[in-house]
Amino acid sequence: MRIFLSLALLFALLTAIVVFAWIFRQRLYVLFGIKQRPQQQPHRRSDLEAQEFGRGTAIEAGFRSNQPKPNSTPKGGGRQLDRSSSDNAANSRRGGSTYSDGSSASSNSMSAPMIVIADAPDTNRGASLPYDALAAACGEWAESRRIGSGGAATVYRAELPRYGTVAVKRFHPKEGSGREWTRELEALCKCRHPHILEIIGHADEGPENLIVMPLMEGGTLCEAMHNMVWAIRVIDMGQIVRALSFLHGKGILHRDVKSSNILLDKSLRYTRLADFGLAKDQVARAGMKTSHGTTGVVVGSPGYMAPELMMRPATEKTDAYATGVVLLEILTGLPAWDHDENGAVLTDRAVVDGKIKESLIDPAANWPRSEVAACGMQAIALTLFDPSQRKTLAAMEQDPDYVQHLERAGAADLERSASPGSLDS
Repeated sequence: MRIFLSLALLFALLTAIVVFAWIFRQRLYVLFGIKQRPQQQPHRRSDLEAQEFGRGTAIEAGFRSNQPKPNSTPKGGGRQLDRSSSDNAANSRRGGSTYSDGSSASSNSMSAPMIVIADAPDTNRGASLPYDALAAACGEWAESRRIGSGGAATVYRAELPRYGTVAVKRFHPKEGSGREWTRELEALCKCRHPHILEIIGHADEGPENLIVMPLMEGGTLCEAMHNMVWAIRVIDMGQIVRALSFLHGKGILHRDVKSSNILLDKSLRYTRLADFGLAKDQVARAGMKTSHGTTGVVVGSPGYMAPELMMRPATEKTDAYATGVVLLEILTGLPAWDHDENGAVLTDRAVVDGKIKESLIDPAANWPRSEVAACGMQAIALTLFDPSQRKTLAAMEQDPDYVQHLERAGAADLERSASPGSLDS
């Protein structure tokens, strides 16, 4: 009897091993070297997305050989987003754009093209680049290569053989820097949009973590604003509103919207939202167990932080508030936080009794009175003290008055560029 039971148990054990091996045979093949693990296919952009991301720089040269045809559809599905006339103004200046349906826009076209953006999250972190090669390309972090610095990282200019001129973001080796690097890397990978800074590559095997991104030659909106007339300022902010509305649609908060985190190209008419070190994925955090209320840590930049952040966590409305402050900046040319005025915030200085203080309007921008009213109305709606009354960026993007404001800015910029005495013509 014992022999029979032993044989029965042995048979059952062998059967279980065979079944297990059959179910997991593919993984066992890879484990024992019988078959190689399939390589993940690199992300491929549509022609329009490649134009918007690369904009003819040497960085894009490495990607164009792998582009699908203009009339191809992105794998994994996608959705189409309308673009307003303000982007058309910038595109027409570049000699027209190729739309997602393969048609072309002439330099005088003001029709709204479509952008195809994949719905599926993009987990491609770009190329894994060697730390030593990036450090050498930055002159071993020479001061002459430094183009910007913040609380979490310093940005350097570099020349890479494959990608051309790029920006290398070097995160400071301090407590929490790894978390900020991971947060920014993951946010940039999830949020591929023409007006959000893309990722080229990264390095995480050196003394500091690095992220490699395209170099925006125009600098920041904060720096370039005084060289821009009202129409260009409005066009650029229209692009940022769309980028933030896109982020919020994915459940992601930027949490550090400010003029120094808005980057521009050489023409000053094409922007990208940058610095996602404080970004928060609300969808991912919804499934995590968190304590009630805030963490006790308030994040953001002085002058851009919504009043409720002292008592409540960040929401889409806090990003909207910061965007409204940037609108006040482009209206007045004044900083959001003025140290010379005893730390006065721009929302208190520029808005009096629910109206924009006209004496503070920037004369260098040549603002028409009607456009001051249109832009000011949106800025006030975004910076209301009560978040329940504050407008969202999605609502602003769809507001007919704001859409017409963007269209007038695009038309004014085209007219100015076409005039004989214009520097843009």
